[in-house]
Amino acid sequence: MKKFIFSFLMGIILALPAFSNGIVIVDTETQTYLTLTASSVETQVNNQVAITRTSQTFRNETGQDVLAAKYAFPLPDGASAIGLRWLVNSVWYEASIAAEPQDTSITGGGSGASPALMAYLGASPLFFSFDALMIGVDSLIQVELTYVELLPYSFNLVSYAYPNDYSLIQPGPQAIEQHFSWTMESDRTILTVQFPSHPGGTVNVSDHVADVSFSYADGAANADYLVVYELSSDELGVWSMSTFLPDSLVTCDDLGKGFVAFVIEPESNPDVEVIEKNFILVVDRSGSMSGNKIVQARQAASFIVQHLNPGDHFNVIDFDNDITLFAPNLVPYNVTSQNNALAFISALTADGTTNIAAALTTAIGQFGAVDPGKANIILFFTDGQPTAGITSTQGILNAVDAAAAQAETTIFLYAFGIGNDVNKQLLAALGANNNGLATFLENDELEASITDFFLKVNNPVLLSPHIQFYPDAIQEIYPQPLPNLYKGQQLIIAGRYEEPIPVDMELTGMAFNLPITYNFNIDLADTLVPAYFFLPKIWAKRKIEYLQQAVYLAGENTPLGDTLEAQATALSICYGVISDFTSFTGPPVTFVHEQVRDDNRTWTWEALPNPFQEAVTLRIFLPVDWYKPATCLILDAQGRIVAEIAVSFGPAGWYDFSWNGRLANGLPAPKGVYFAVLNFGNDWDVLTLMKN
Repeated sequence: MKKFIFSFLMGIILALPAFSNGIVIVDTETQTYLTLTASSVETQVNNQVAITRTSQTFRNETGQDVLAAKYAFPLPDGASAIGLRWLVNSVWYEASIAAEPQDTSITGGGSGASPALMAYLGASPLFFSFDALMIGVDSLIQVELTYVELLPYSFNLVSYAYPNDYSLIQPGPQAIEQHFSWTMESDRTILTVQFPSHPGGTVNVSDHVADVSFSYADGAANADYLVVYELSSDELGVWSMSTFLPDSLVTCDDLGKGFVAFVIEPESNPDVEVIEKNFILVVDRSGSMSGNKIVQARQAASFIVQHLNPGDHFNVIDFDNDITLFAPNLVPYNVTSQNNALAFISALTADGTTNIAAALTTAIGQFGAVDPGKANIILFFTDGQPTAGITSTQGILNAVDAAAAQAETTIFLYAFGIGNDVNKQLLAALGANNNGLATFLENDELEASITDFFLKVNNPVLLSPHIQFYPDAIQEIYPQPLPNLYKGQQLIIAGRYEEPIPVDMELTGMAFNLPITYNFNIDLADTLVPAYFFLPKIWAKRKIEYLQQAVYLAGENTPLGDTLEAQATALSICYGVISDFTSFTGPPVTFVHEQVRDDNRTWTWEALPNPFQEAVTLRIFLPVDWYKPATCLILDAQGRIVAEIAVSFGPAGWYDFSWNGRLANGLPAPKGVYFAVLNFGNDWDVLTLMKN
């Protein structure tokens, strides 16, 4: 295991992108950016769900007042932004979420963007425009971004990466104040925590909690943060997280007050038998794949051929207007077939048009002559539209369906669309109709994305999984359909429930051509669990991803596609999770907006001041006498209880009590977002607090 950990660490370190923090772009063509002077990263992890609040301070050293600029942040793959605010001229502003995709144009003209800036931005940056904003000469702006992500997991190892190499944007001597604070809680036992990126950092570990910290008063931000931790392999199976919200906190829909997430993980020890594969890699080598894309395609294909398992059968099919096969039929994986396939792949060149239908039907036709007990997997990628053979979307789908029916076996087809010219509707339908999915990549993401995905699907242990609950109490389960289970990988499922009752979960699927059933008992929470405050956002993120695939399947700019996009947009706005259909926007505000009060509420409260620096007063008006004791909980951004305040009331009237801005251990609470939670009987409410 230690050798694997070392290899895993080195793989992550080498793969980390060369960009960091946020950037305030004044003019792209002249490469004019505000100067980063300080960076602070605070991350809280709960069972592999990470919430990061990153704060950067920039100084205007351009020599002139800045009236407009664009903030860009290279979000990690799969992360969702949930909050953005900024401080300028001693006033805090907070962005809201708008029903518009983000403006990805770059201030000053994208045509003048430097290679360094494009490398810095990465594949999926977040953008936010500061319009009509005065940043005076030599003055500061502080930007805080909060985002949530599910941390990547493989064979008991979990990694957290935060890009902190600013040398591409701010080369030469740097004087940047840096702080990194990372804490975690895990239901599974934590075996080790490593901080290889910053050997001078502090690491503390116990069975179920850990923390990592690093500070640098004045130096270069030239190294990405990386934390890797190992979980016990003796506690695998299924575990759940659930919370049952009060009525006042469920305002987005009527799907139930309960939110639940399941983490399903098969055993990953060396003795666990994996299902052998019939694996076909289908590579587009049409003319549009020329240049770097065909180079990446060759490298990805070579990687896959070098990492198949003994007992697998495989083939490689490349296509333009013609179809070429490495072998007439699937061949057993061995040293000879591997070497021959690598030679075949190295000769691939880009030319011709694009015959998608013939390539896929040729691949599917190979499955009829081999063991049906194997997992039949097709990995297909293309960068263009079908221009040869059958070219209509429905015609291609019909041809693929006919080939699959003739093969009389289950097929798992994973489609990767590269660049902006792919037929998203076609690829989404190919995945959905064949037990797979579609993923859409930028031009430079091909090799990394496909090799990473292959490692996840290389060792299947349960095919076509299905979950049933008894009684049928959990609804709106995502992802849909459930993907296969693979050795060393996890399946994270989110759902909703109305009634907090014990349920039996039945997990079924196929393994070695035989039906398999697993049973688990789940106790659903019947009250708010502060530690799982993030579950509504995780569920919303999962459903938005499902709706996004449905939009591709229905076709963009169609009546059904527009309806589905509207549903995803509404979820994004109400649950506060940025999606492909939404973005942060103004107009800016200088205070925190609370939810509109229910007209039937028997009490009201407010926070003064808000934002606050040291202490905050919570002022409550009670219209009736109330002599029962109450407790106000202060939660951090991840939902952990950081302080408890006992409150006493009496006759109707106004009451004030305060939070001193300190944690339960007496230390000052870090700057950031907090939640004050208070209830009278069954009447709950939450105030959002901001500490500066």
